Amino acid sequence: MKKKKVEPPENHERWLISYADFMTLLFALFVVLYSFAMSDKNQAKFMVEGLIESLAKIGLISTPAVTSLAPGGTSILEPNSTPTSENTQPKLIEQPSIAATSLIEQK
Repeated sequence: MKKKKVEPPENHERWLISYADFMTLLFALFVVLYSFAMSDKNQAKFMVEGLIESLAKIGLISTPAVTSLAPGGTSILEPNSTPTSENTQPKLIEQPSIAATSLIEQK
C-alpha cells in the first residue's frame, strides 16, 4: 500500500505581501511630499521650468504661453501674485422680466 502524500497547508496570508507593498509605496509618497514641502521655492521653480523645457524639446508638451496655471489665476510657484483680471467681482444673474414671469403664471 502506498502512503498518501500529505498536502502542505494552504497559505492564507498572501494578502500580507500586497499590504506591505502598499505601505512601502505610501511611505515613499509621504517622503516625497515632505521633501517638496521642505525644499526651497526658487529651486523648485528652477526644477519645474527645466522639466517643462526638456519635455518641450522632445515634443511631449508644448511650452506654456503664460506662467500661471489658469488665465487670470495665480501660479502655484508664486502664491503671492494677484489675478490680473480687471473685474474680479462675481457677475450677478439677471432676474427674469415681469412680462416673462406673467407669461409663466398664465400657463
